[in-house]
Amino acid sequence: MKELDPNPTSPSDKPEWLAKLEAESWQAEMIVSGIAIFGSLQLPALIGDLIDYELYELPETLMWPAYYMNIYLYIGVLLLIGGFLIHFVLRALWIGMVGFNSVFPEGIQRNTQVLSESFLDRLIADYGDVNGYIKRLDKICSSLFALAFAGAYTMLAICISILAFLLLSFGVHYFLPRFSVLQILAVFGGVFFGFSLLISLFTIKSLRESAFAKRWHYPISMTFSRLLYNFAARPVLTIQYTSLTGSDIKRYLGGVGVIMIGCMLATIPLVLQSRAPFFLDKVYWRHGSDPSLLRTSAYANTLTDESLLLAPLLESDELTDNRSVWIFVPLPERELTVLEDRCSLPAVERDELEGSEFRRQRRERFIACAGEYLSFSLNGSPVTAASWYQFNYPNHEEYGVKIYFERLPTVPGRNLLRITHGYRNADGEPRVTYLPFQYLADEVKAPQRTNMDE
Repeated sequence: MKELDPNPTSPSDKPEWLAKLEAESWQAEMIVSGIAIFGSLQLPALIGDLIDYELYELPETLMWPAYYMNIYLYIGVLLLIGGFLIHFVLRALWIGMVGFNSVFPEGIQRNTQVLSESFLDRLIADYGDVNGYIKRLDKICSSLFALAFAGAYTMLAICISILAFLLLSFGVHYFLPRFSVLQILAVFGGVFFGFSLLISLFTIKSLRESAFAKRWHYPISMTFSRLLYNFAARPVLTIQYTSLTGSDIKRYLGGVGVIMIGCMLATIPLVLQSRAPFFLDKVYWRHGSDPSLLRTSAYANTLTDESLLLAPLLESDELTDNRSVWIFVPLPERELTVLEDRCSLPAVERDELEGSEFRRQRRERFIACAGEYLSFSLNGSPVTAASWYQFNYPNHEEYGVKIYFERLPTVPGRNLLRITHGYRNADGEPRVTYLPFQYLADEVKAPQRTNMDE
């Protein structure tokens, strides 16, 4: 068996060009860091756009995985932003210290009459080694630069791993349909957790020297790491184990722990400000379910460009004419799937139908299915829609149905339109959304003058 060289490379083996590049790496770091700060600050908005797309296009089965994937993406972005900002500040300080040291190469001196000798002795002992301080700053900056990228790569790699396991779960579900995708994914997650626990046990002093650990610790650990980090395995593992073996273990673990806790705490407001919570069933379920709340995104006249329609939309929160009133009901994939499954009409088969005729019949079936899926009541009394249309609302191209009502039985003042969806929770209860509005009847908005008024 070939013996492993405990020190395969030494400083003397390093090429001259690499040593020169390392000495001048700060220049490239500053350029890349400046660009990366600007670029990474744009990423939270891009993740927000991705969340909006996923909320509309993903089925209910993928809501939980998508929720956690976007959290990992946010953590990765925060690692980039925080790492590059701190790196830029420290590297700027390093450049300043290098310039300052060139002006005062002798550092702290004793030619002063305002400080005692004992004070100067302690001052020089603590702060006199300017060259050493500059060197430490340089090491911190270079390490931080690499660690920021490694952290972001790790988060992205974890997302890719989750995607891979999802695809594998769908494949298994195809052959074993009695098991749901989430059940299969939970099994894979349990196996993955078991291996990670085993690797953690191998680090215990009493176990890591056992014959079993010596035989299996490295192959299991490396296989697990390559699966987890996939495309980023080489840089992440190199940086991770170099930092681990080249630093004090307590300081290393403490630093990693502080960074991760900081990122997680900073991620919370980002997640709450985005629409990521709508991946959770309870949050989605209660959106639009408060009959006493006038939501900005519930009315066409108050809708903003930032709003994503995840609950019905009424043309206005104040109606002056009830002859024709429309609402738009968005149908994300999580509800569209239920609509299709619950529809009593047979699916339209293409057979010999022409493209335009096939699309027309599919559209008519969809509208009929939507009529079965949705029901309406106004102020407690059922109401029937006059006409239905398949519609993509121009706000964010949300897919759904636009429904017109004629002569709604409104009352002057407050009215409440109730929409019952066919989408049901685990307890079998349907999703219910409300659209409160004011009806400004003629006598309310413009009372006629009487003789008394004159």
